[in-house]
Amino acid sequence: MLLILYITLLRRTPEYNEEIRYHISFLPDVKVWTGNLLNVILYIPLGGTIYNMAASIKGTAFAALLSSVLCEIIQYFTHRGVADINDVLFNLIGACAGALLFRAFRAFKKKKDLQ
Repeated sequence: MLLILYITLLRRTPEYNEEIRYHISFLPDVKVWTGNLLNVILYIPLGGTIYNMAASIKGTAFAALLSSVLCEIIQYFTHRGVADINDVLFNLIGACAGALLFRAFRAFKKKKDLQ
């Protein structure tokens, strides 16, 4: 979570503000896809950690959605980023992927321990 806060808030200057982006961009623009991929990767560890505590995909998705929206709101009001719906969507995808990976790893480990 500290890494997410650092990347989304602390490393940017207060003048880094733009309008809120309400549209979802799936354009084949390299910059868009790079940013989206980085959002997914950034939230994978958080998704695994939340799943470890919540033990449900729905709980993980809700907590990740809440944290992502909170980051976007903080970015908007502190003028340290761009509030973007794409970030929320891809952060949620990353957190759910992290939860699924953690669940698969736990099942694999449990199966291996039984053998």
